[in-house]
Amino acid sequence: TTHVAGIHEDGSLSVWDVRTARALARTKLFDDAGLCIGAIGDSRVVCGAAVAKLAVLGLDLADDAAVRGPPSDIALARAGTNDISIRGDGKLLAAGGWD
Repeated sequence: TTHVAGIHEDGSLSVWDVRTARALARTKLFDDAGLCIGAIGDSRVVCGAAVAKLAVLGLDLADDAAVRGPPSDIALARAGTNDISIRGDGKLLAAGGWD
């Protein structure tokens, strides 16, 4: 593993290169606190928060910019996602909500 991503209380996502301990990108995804994150291989992350959507963001880890394009949103019926699990092949995602 050469990179790590994290979701923050201010609703932003950060990507770091662990080899150089350098932050590569930080982008705002939510107005509320980010609560959970899951990775789909090395190319995408899915993030949840206290709102009724998931944010899907592409990554380009070969490029120092790290973040590829604006996030795509997945609308949810209810607000609040506190856990995301993604199957190893990236074809199935489960999001745990508050209700």
